[in-house]
Amino acid sequence: MKKALTMLLNFTALLILGLIIGAFIQIQFITSTNMVAGNPIQYPKSIIFYAILENAPIAVLIMIPATLIWKIRHLENPVATALTYVFLCLLSWLVILPAALSLKKFVPAEIEETIARKNELSAGYFRNYDDRYYYFLTEENAEEKTSQALMLYNSRNPHFFGDEETVKTDKNSDISTVNEPFKDPLYKEIMGDFPWKMFYVMNIFKQASQRAWKNGYISWLCFCSFGLLISTPYFFIKLSKWRMVNFTYTIFVQLGGLLFNTLYFTSAFTHIRKILSSLVYGDDFSRFTYFQAHEVQLPLAFLNLITGIIVAVTGIVINAVRKKKYS
Repeated sequence: MKKALTMLLNFTALLILGLIIGAFIQIQFITSTNMVAGNPIQYPKSIIFYAILENAPIAVLIMIPATLIWKIRHLENPVATALTYVFLCLLSWLVILPAALSLKKFVPAEIEETIARKNELSAGYFRNYDDRYYYFLTEENAEEKTSQALMLYNSRNPHFFGDEETVKTDKNSDISTVNEPFKDPLYKEIMGDFPWKMFYVMNIFKQASQRAWKNGYISWLCFCSFGLLISTPYFFIKLSKWRMVNFTYTIFVQLGGLLFNTLYFTSAFTHIRKILSSLVYGDDFSRFTYFQAHEVQLPLAFLNLITGIIVAVTGIVINAVRKKKYS
Protein backbone atom coordinates (compact mmCIF):
# COMPACT_ATOMS: atom_id res chain seq x y z
CA MET A 1 0.00 0.00 0.00
CA LYS A 2 2.91 2.31 0.74
CA LYS A 3 4.27 1.85 -2.80
CA ALA A 4 0.86 2.64 -4.28
CA LEU A 5 0.68 5.86 -2.25
CA THR A 6 4.22 6.76 -3.29
CA MET A 7 3.23 6.21 -6.91
CA LEU A 8 0.27 8.59 -6.49
CA LEU A 9 2.42 11.26 -4.85
CA ASN A 10 5.13 10.95 -7.51
CA PHE A 11 2.51 11.16 -10.25
CA THR A 12 1.04 14.36 -8.77
CA ALA A 13 4.43 16.00 -8.22
CA LEU A 14 5.68 15.08 -11.70
CA LEU A 15 2.47 16.29 -13.35
CA ILE A 16 2.70 19.68 -11.63
CA LEU A 17 6.39 19.93 -12.52
CA GLY A 18 5.65 18.98 -16.13
CA LEU A 19 2.93 21.63 -16.41
CA ILE A 20 5.25 24.32 -15.02
CA ILE A 21 8.26 23.39 -17.15
CA GLY A 22 6.08 22.91 -20.23
CA ALA A 23 4.47 26.33 -19.73
CA PHE A 24 7.90 27.95 -19.41
CA ILE A 25 9.15 26.30 -22.63
CA GLN A 26 5.91 27.19 -24.41
CA ILE A 27 6.23 30.87 -23.49
CA GLN A 28 9.88 30.94 -24.57
CA PHE A 29 9.00 29.37 -27.91
CA ILE A 30 6.09 31.76 -28.49
CA THR A 31 8.39 34.67 -27.71
CA SER A 32 11.14 33.47 -30.03
CA THR A 33 8.75 32.90 -32.95
CA ASN A 34 7.17 36.34 -32.59
CA MET A 35 10.27 38.31 -31.58
CA VAL A 36 11.87 40.74 -33.99
CA ALA A 37 15.36 42.19 -33.44
CA GLY A 38 15.15 45.71 -32.07
CA ASN A 39 11.42 45.54 -31.20
CA PRO A 40 10.31 44.66 -27.66
CA ILE A 41 7.43 42.27 -27.10
CA GLN A 42 5.10 42.09 -24.11
CA TYR A 43 2.40 39.62 -23.11
CA PRO A 44 -0.25 39.89 -20.37
CA LYS A 45 0.12 37.76 -17.25
CA SER A 46 -2.71 35.51 -18.39
CA ILE A 47 -0.32 33.98 -20.93
CA ILE A 48 0.87 31.73 -18.08
CA PHE A 49 -2.63 30.26 -17.76
CA TYR A 50 -2.77 29.87 -21.54
CA ALA A 51 0.65 28.16 -21.68
CA ILE A 52 -0.25 25.70 -18.90
CA LEU A 53 -3.46 24.61 -20.62
CA GLU A 54 -1.88 24.60 -24.07
CA ASN A 55 0.88 22.30 -22.87
CA ALA A 56 -1.32 20.10 -20.64
CA PRO A 57 -1.80 17.36 -23.30
CA ILE A 58 1.98 16.90 -23.54
CA ALA A 59 2.38 16.85 -19.76
CA VAL A 60 -0.34 14.21 -19.45
CA LEU A 61 1.16 12.23 -22.33
CA ILE A 62 4.53 11.82 -20.60
CA MET A 63 2.94 10.71 -17.32
CA ILE A 64 2.38 7.10 -18.42
CA PRO A 65 5.99 6.55 -19.62
CA ALA A 66 7.27 8.28 -16.47
CA THR A 67 5.08 6.08 -14.25
CA LEU A 68 6.26 2.96 -16.08
CA ILE A 69 9.91 3.95 -15.61
CA TRP A 70 9.28 4.35 -11.87
CA LYS A 71 7.48 1.00 -11.78
CA ILE A 72 10.38 -0.81 -13.50
CA ARG A 73 12.63 0.39 -10.67
CA HIS A 74 10.10 -0.57 -7.96
CA LEU A 75 8.53 -3.97 -8.59
CA GLU A 76 7.25 -4.49 -5.02
CA ASN A 77 3.52 -4.81 -4.23
CA PRO A 78 2.58 -5.82 -7.79
CA VAL A 79 -1.19 -6.01 -7.24
CA ALA A 80 -1.54 -2.65 -5.45
CA THR A 81 0.75 -0.78 -7.83
CA ALA A 82 -0.87 -2.41 -10.89
CA LEU A 83 -4.31 -1.23 -9.76
CA THR A 84 -2.84 2.20 -9.04
CA TYR A 85 -1.31 2.27 -12.50
CA VAL A 86 -4.68 1.48 -14.13
CA PHE A 87 -6.31 4.18 -12.00
CA LEU A 88 -3.68 6.77 -13.03
CA CYS A 89 -4.07 5.90 -16.72
CA LEU A 90 -7.85 6.32 -16.53
CA LEU A 91 -7.44 9.49 -14.48
CA SER A 92 -5.03 10.99 -17.02
CA TRP A 93 -7.04 10.27 -20.18
CA LEU A 94 -10.62 10.43 -18.92
CA VAL A 95 -10.41 13.21 -16.31
CA ILE A 96 -7.28 15.38 -16.33
CA LEU A 97 -6.84 15.77 -20.08
CA PRO A 98 -10.57 16.43 -20.81
CA ALA A 99 -10.63 18.92 -17.92
CA ALA A 100 -7.61 20.80 -19.31
CA LEU A 101 -9.16 20.91 -22.79
CA SER A 102 -12.48 22.14 -21.35
CA LEU A 103 -10.75 24.90 -19.36
CA LYS A 104 -9.29 26.37 -22.57
CA LYS A 105 -12.60 28.13 -23.19
CA PHE A 106 -11.82 30.37 -20.20
CA VAL A 107 -8.60 31.62 -21.78
CA PRO A 108 -9.08 35.29 -22.74
CA ALA A 109 -9.54 35.68 -26.49
CA GLU A 110 -7.02 38.51 -26.66
CA ILE A 111 -4.23 36.12 -25.65
CA GLU A 112 -4.45 34.08 -28.84
CA GLU A 113 -4.87 37.28 -30.86
CA THR A 114 -1.75 38.75 -29.26
CA ILE A 115 0.25 35.59 -29.93
CA ALA A 116 -0.90 35.44 -33.55
CA ARG A 117 -0.02 39.11 -34.08
CA LYS A 118 3.71 39.16 -34.85
CA ASN A 119 5.94 42.23 -34.67
CA GLU A 120 6.91 44.02 -37.87
CA LEU A 121 10.45 43.48 -39.16
CA SER A 122 12.70 46.29 -37.99
CA ALA A 123 15.09 48.45 -39.98
CA GLY A 124 18.86 48.62 -39.55
CA TYR A 125 19.58 44.86 -39.42
CA PHE A 126 21.29 42.38 -41.75
CA ARG A 127 19.15 39.35 -42.57
CA ASN A 128 19.59 36.41 -44.90
CA TYR A 129 17.18 33.87 -46.31
CA ASP A 130 17.10 31.63 -49.35
CA ASP A 131 20.88 32.25 -49.88
CA ARG A 132 20.35 36.00 -50.22
CA TYR A 133 21.66 38.64 -47.83
CA TYR A 134 19.86 41.93 -47.15
CA TYR A 135 20.28 45.08 -45.14
CA PHE A 136 16.80 46.29 -44.17
CA LEU A 137 16.47 50.04 -44.81
CA THR A 138 12.91 50.54 -43.58
CA GLU A 139 10.62 48.94 -41.04
CA GLU A 140 8.02 46.55 -42.39
CA ASN A 141 4.84 48.27 -43.55
CA ALA A 142 2.09 46.63 -41.48
CA GLU A 143 -0.62 47.25 -44.08
CA GLU A 144 1.22 46.49 -47.31
CA LYS A 145 3.39 43.75 -45.75
CA THR A 146 6.54 44.98 -47.49
CA SER A 147 9.91 46.41 -46.51
CA GLN A 148 12.67 48.19 -48.42
CA ALA A 149 16.02 46.42 -48.27
CA LEU A 150 19.44 46.54 -49.89
CA MET A 151 20.47 43.19 -51.37
CA LEU A 152 24.12 42.58 -50.53
CA TYR A 153 24.60 39.10 -51.93
CA ASN A 154 22.77 36.60 -54.10
CA SER A 155 24.26 33.10 -54.38
CA ARG A 156 22.50 32.59 -57.72
CA ASN A 157 24.27 35.66 -59.13
CA PRO A 158 27.62 36.17 -57.33
CA HIS A 159 28.31 39.45 -59.17
CA PHE A 160 25.08 41.02 -57.99
CA PHE A 161 25.46 43.71 -55.30
CA GLY A 162 23.86 46.82 -53.96
CA ASP A 163 20.41 46.98 -55.53
CA GLU A 164 17.54 48.20 -53.40
CA GLU A 165 14.37 46.19 -53.70
CA THR A 166 10.98 45.71 -52.09
CA VAL A 167 10.88 42.60 -49.90
CA LYS A 168 7.45 41.04 -49.47
CA THR A 169 6.77 39.91 -45.89
CA ASP A 170 3.23 38.50 -46.02
CA LYS A 171 2.60 34.90 -44.88
CA ASN A 172 3.01 33.56 -48.44
CA SER A 173 6.27 35.40 -49.13
CA ASP A 174 9.68 33.75 -49.40
CA ILE A 175 10.94 35.23 -46.15
CA SER A 176 7.91 33.88 -44.25
CA THR A 177 7.84 30.37 -45.73
CA VAL A 178 11.59 29.83 -45.43
CA ASN A 179 11.72 30.98 -41.80
CA GLU A 180 8.45 29.47 -40.61
CA PRO A 181 7.37 29.54 -37.80
CA PHE A 182 9.74 32.39 -36.88
CA LYS A 183 9.05 35.95 -37.89
CA ASP A 184 12.65 37.16 -37.95
CA PRO A 185 15.35 35.18 -39.85
CA LEU A 186 17.81 36.19 -37.11
CA TYR A 187 15.88 34.14 -34.55
CA LYS A 188 15.57 31.22 -36.96
CA GLU A 189 19.39 31.16 -37.11
CA ILE A 190 19.60 31.18 -33.31
CA MET A 191 16.97 28.51 -32.69
CA GLY A 192 17.72 26.24 -35.64
CA ASP A 193 15.43 23.52 -36.96
CA PHE A 194 15.49 20.92 -34.17
CA PRO A 195 13.37 22.77 -31.55
CA TRP A 196 10.78 23.65 -34.17
CA LYS A 197 10.56 20.06 -35.39
CA MET A 198 10.02 18.90 -31.82
CA PHE A 199 7.25 21.46 -31.37
CA TYR A 200 5.78 20.42 -34.71
CA VAL A 201 5.34 16.83 -33.53
CA MET A 202 3.91 17.96 -30.20
CA ASN A 203 1.54 20.39 -31.91
CA ILE A 204 0.12 17.58 -34.04
CA PHE A 205 -0.73 15.65 -30.88
CA LYS A 206 -2.20 18.73 -29.17
CA GLN A 207 -4.33 19.60 -32.18
CA ALA A 208 -5.52 15.99 -32.47
CA SER A 209 -6.55 15.94 -28.78
CA GLN A 210 -8.35 19.28 -29.08
CA ARG A 211 -10.16 18.16 -32.24
CA ALA A 212 -11.16 14.81 -30.69
CA TRP A 213 -12.58 16.46 -27.56
CA LYS A 214 -14.42 19.08 -29.58
CA ASN A 215 -16.06 16.45 -31.82
CA GLY A 216 -17.83 14.56 -29.04
CA TYR A 217 -17.44 11.66 -26.62
CA ILE A 218 -17.23 8.93 -29.28
CA SER A 219 -14.44 10.83 -30.99
CA TRP A 220 -12.69 11.20 -27.64
CA LEU A 221 -12.97 7.51 -26.78
CA CYS A 222 -11.45 6.66 -30.16
CA PHE A 223 -8.64 9.09 -29.45
CA CYS A 224 -8.09 7.42 -26.06
CA SER A 225 -7.15 4.24 -27.94
CA PHE A 226 -3.71 5.85 -28.19
CA GLY A 227 -3.62 6.10 -24.39
CA LEU A 228 -4.47 2.40 -24.21
CA LEU A 229 -1.67 1.56 -26.64
CA ILE A 230 1.06 3.36 -24.68
CA SER A 231 -0.27 1.87 -21.41
CA THR A 232 -0.01 -1.79 -22.47
CA PRO A 233 3.83 -1.95 -22.23
CA TYR A 234 3.17 -2.36 -18.50
CA PHE A 235 3.24 -6.08 -19.28
CA PHE A 236 6.91 -5.68 -20.26
CA ILE A 237 8.14 -4.38 -16.90
CA LYS A 238 9.29 -7.85 -15.78
CA LEU A 239 10.20 -9.21 -19.19
CA SER A 240 13.86 -9.60 -18.26
CA LYS A 241 16.02 -9.64 -15.14
CA TRP A 242 17.79 -6.62 -16.59
CA ARG A 243 15.91 -3.40 -15.94
CA MET A 244 17.49 -1.69 -18.93
CA VAL A 245 16.02 -4.34 -21.25
CA ASN A 246 12.55 -3.80 -19.78
CA PHE A 247 12.99 -0.06 -20.02
CA THR A 248 14.07 -0.32 -23.69
CA TYR A 249 11.09 -2.47 -24.67
CA THR A 250 8.52 -0.20 -22.99
CA ILE A 251 9.98 3.03 -24.39
CA PHE A 252 10.33 1.49 -27.87
CA VAL A 253 6.62 0.58 -27.98
CA GLN A 254 5.54 3.95 -26.59
CA LEU A 255 7.73 6.00 -28.95
CA GLY A 256 6.57 3.89 -31.88
CA GLY A 257 2.93 4.51 -30.94
CA LEU A 258 3.57 8.24 -30.50
CA LEU A 259 5.33 8.61 -33.86
CA PHE A 260 2.65 6.70 -35.75
CA ASN A 261 -0.23 8.54 -34.07
CA THR A 262 1.32 11.91 -34.91
CA LEU A 263 2.65 11.15 -38.38
CA TYR A 264 -0.74 9.63 -39.22
CA PHE A 265 -2.17 13.16 -39.52
CA THR A 266 0.58 14.46 -41.83
CA SER A 267 0.39 14.66 -45.61
CA ALA A 268 3.05 11.94 -45.90
CA PHE A 269 0.55 9.41 -44.49
CA THR A 270 -2.31 10.31 -46.86
CA HIS A 271 -2.01 7.05 -48.77
CA ILE A 272 -1.90 4.99 -45.55
CA ARG A 273 -4.99 6.79 -44.26
CA LYS A 274 -6.86 5.88 -47.44
CA ILE A 275 -5.85 2.22 -47.16
CA LEU A 276 -6.91 2.01 -43.50
CA SER A 277 -10.20 3.78 -44.25
CA SER A 278 -11.02 1.33 -47.04
CA LEU A 279 -10.25 -1.60 -44.74
CA VAL A 280 -12.45 -0.28 -41.91
CA TYR A 281 -15.28 1.40 -43.81
CA GLY A 282 -15.32 -0.75 -46.94
CA ASP A 283 -16.90 0.58 -50.11
CA ASP A 284 -20.13 1.74 -48.44
CA PHE A 285 -19.41 4.88 -46.40
CA SER A 286 -23.11 5.58 -45.79
CA ARG A 287 -23.11 3.35 -42.70
CA PHE A 288 -20.42 5.50 -41.11
CA THR A 289 -21.72 9.01 -41.82
CA TYR A 290 -21.55 9.96 -38.13
CA PHE A 291 -17.86 9.11 -37.94
CA GLN A 292 -17.14 10.98 -41.14
CA ALA A 293 -19.11 14.06 -40.07
CA HIS A 294 -17.38 14.22 -36.68
CA GLU A 295 -13.89 13.45 -38.04
CA VAL A 296 -13.67 10.35 -35.85
CA GLN A 297 -10.43 8.51 -36.58
CA LEU A 298 -12.01 5.05 -36.44
CA PRO A 299 -9.29 3.32 -38.53
CA LEU A 300 -6.56 4.70 -36.26
CA ALA A 301 -8.54 3.66 -33.16
CA PHE A 302 -8.89 0.10 -34.47
CA LEU A 303 -5.18 -0.06 -35.26
CA ASN A 304 -4.26 1.24 -31.79
CA LEU A 305 -6.63 -1.21 -30.14
CA ILE A 306 -5.36 -4.23 -32.10
CA THR A 307 -1.71 -3.25 -31.53
CA GLY A 308 -2.36 -2.72 -27.82
CA ILE A 309 -3.95 -6.17 -27.52
CA ILE A 310 -0.99 -7.75 -29.34
CA VAL A 311 1.48 -5.98 -27.03
CA ALA A 312 -0.45 -7.04 -23.91
CA VAL A 313 -0.84 -10.67 -25.00
CA THR A 314 2.84 -10.83 -26.00
CA GLY A 315 3.90 -9.55 -22.59
CA ILE A 316 1.59 -11.97 -20.77
CA VAL A 317 2.79 -14.99 -22.78
CA ILE A 318 6.50 -14.15 -22.41
CA ASN A 319 6.10 -13.56 -18.66
CA ALA A 320 4.19 -16.83 -18.26
CA VAL A 321 6.87 -18.79 -20.15
CA ARG A 322 9.62 -17.08 -18.21
CA LYS A 323 7.94 -17.77 -14.88
CA LYS A 324 7.44 -21.44 -15.78
CA LYS A 325 11.05 -21.75 -16.89
CA TYR A 326 12.47 -20.42 -13.63
CA SER A 327 9.93 -22.04 -11.30
